[in-house]
Amino acid sequence: MALLVTYITRLQTGNRSLTVCQANIGLAGCESLEASASSSSSSSSDDTSNAVERASRQGILGQTIYTDGNGDQHELPTRDYYYRDLVTGDIVGSNSPSPPNGVHQYEQLRPER
Repeated sequence: MALLVTYITRLQTGNRSLTVCQANIGLAGCESLEASASSSSSSSSDDTSNAVERASRQGILGQTIYTDGNGDQHELPTRDYYYRDLVTGDIVGSNSPSPPNGVHQYEQLRPER
């Protein structure tokens, strides 16, 4: 439970380095949690943290990060498809795999994996 609170607090604050103890002030045995967390592999921990953040963002917040053709990332409500108008820069959500019909050209945004 403490780990879930930590991940949610990280998402809410944007502080990805927030520790279990910092997110759960007054948690009994905090020192042993910090010691075990720091002894685990950094890359494995980072991969797990990223997966949990992505799952939390999608499942709890209903948000997904989408990347446009310029490499810019946009956190948007989860939809099947998003398109960016290349003239205005407006982003349009859609359930269709085809870009909107209109006078402008659109690029499809790619969801984070």
